[in-house]
Amino acid sequence: MVEDKKSPGTGRGKPTLVAVILATAFVGSATMMLWSGWQLYRGETMPPALTGTGTACAWVLLVDEPARAAEAWSVLQTRDLPPETTATLAALTPLWQASAKAGVDRTQAWTLCGLPGGAVLTMPAGPRQAEAAQVLVAQLAVAAGESVAALPWRHGAGAWQHQTNVDLWQSDASPQNAAAIEKSGTIVRVAWSQAGTDPLDLLKRATPSAGTTAKPGSTSLATDQAFRAASERVGAGQVHLFLPAATARQWLGTLTSMKWWQNGIDQAQWLGVMLRLDDDRLRVHGHIGGDESGGAWLKEAFDVQTLDDAAGWIAGDARAAAIVRLPAKTRQQLSPWYGPPSQLFAALLTTPVADLPDNELIWQQFADGKEVAMWRGTTKGPSGWQRAQASGWTLVGSDVAAIARVKAVLAGQAPTVADQADRDRRRLLTHTQGWFRGPLQVDWVWTDTGLAAEAAWLR
Repeated sequence: MVEDKKSPGTGRGKPTLVAVILATAFVGSATMMLWSGWQLYRGETMPPALTGTGTACAWVLLVDEPARAAEAWSVLQTRDLPPETTATLAALTPLWQASAKAGVDRTQAWTLCGLPGGAVLTMPAGPRQAEAAQVLVAQLAVAAGESVAALPWRHGAGAWQHQTNVDLWQSDASPQNAAAIEKSGTIVRVAWSQAGTDPLDLLKRATPSAGTTAKPGSTSLATDQAFRAASERVGAGQVHLFLPAATARQWLGTLTSMKWWQNGIDQAQWLGVMLRLDDDRLRVHGHIGGDESGGAWLKEAFDVQTLDDAAGWIAGDARAAAIVRLPAKTRQQLSPWYGPPSQLFAALLTTPVADLPDNELIWQQFADGKEVAMWRGTTKGPSGWQRAQASGWTLVGSDVAAIARVKAVLAGQAPTVADQADRDRRRLLTHTQGWFRGPLQVDWVWTDTGLAAEAAWLR
């Protein structure tokens, strides 16, 4: 007799697709939960120089890529910069040169912590990093004019418990200058002091402080919210500069004594600057951080109703151009710093508020030095220049021929800058404001989190 075999019911007798999906999802979710938990338990991996530097610094220079930083620094010095900036660059240049000669580790990040009376360099420890740090100090001392070829080192006991092995050096030529080197776990610190400051005291102040009951954990740059916010906002680079609130306000206050500007400076929470050398450009990007009150001040000072694309208004062969997206009441306040040197552009920014519109102002200059300023509408504008109307625009220029060239651009009869705009130029034309001249472009923008600006040179 043949046995009657019944067919299995629906979904029975074989693995279903739903079961496989659920099992896979469960395993995947569990794996991700375990991985996330491990990451949270272990903590974020940060360079030893950051975890080994405290938050008492008046300023911090983070050298992300010491080997490439020297090249970026060298290229920056060849650019046309303000004298005070050039002096700062020159003062730190010996550090790059001496570090190469000393053979210190240039593959991992460094920090330079500025303190009253000196500074402390923190580097990752290595097999011979402490000895290389001695050579570094010697190289810098000789560069500063020391007459001795071999510097007299002595061993000293530290001023606090965990420091028992410190190399000290006292300058023969300048007795007030001294240096100290401390090897501590995964890092090596080098302190330089001036004006009689104790280098051991500098080492102590640059060390992360221990946590308290209210705030457990070590207080270092790696966990400092202001430092991390500044570094992240300005983006990746070979070098980062960080100024906390007090130092940022003090430095910004030296730019002008105008009460209007000082009110804005009082809102600054930090200043971050990044230096990066790319294949095609050298960039310096800065950001002044602020909170809600700072955002309110920026909105009152800089907010405009519309942001129009200016690509079709600027000639393709313009050697220089500027886009001003500022309320009329603010233009005169920024006129000392805004834009490249130009008689017409300066006149445009200093013209009385009633004589200029409250929308974009465009300025452009050609290779022969002729220049034209323009805006929508028939507002009067600066006097003493050639003047014309075209398609709802007012044009003011150095001569009739220059104005005719811009008229051709507006009429679509001549190429515009849009035909050659890369990402940087496109940003300036559509979203930010600023200017370009030759290989240099400077643009800036305000947001609820502060004021961001970038200078970029084509290489």
